[in-house]
Amino acid sequence: MFRLACGLYDNLEVFSMRKTKVELTYLNEDGEEIVVEGLITDLVAKDGIESIIFNSDKVIKTQDIIIVNGLDYKS
Repeated sequence: MFRLACGLYDNLEVFSMRKTKVELTYLNEDGEEIVVEGLITDLVAKDGIESIIFNSDKVIKTQDIIIVNGLDYKS
């Protein structure tokens, strides 16, 4: 099971709480890099999978996140 490093998860929580606009790069189901801008509106865990809710409607698994506001989430 994939678990995001605590410090990186904490950054996501701060972005969400402060309603900070972020630029986020993630991998979609086809393995393509997608870049989006907006707000992280919630962080959730279901069936052992951590995800963010982006712009109130898009669910992105934390394991698929590559970069948030210049912070590398894959290193």
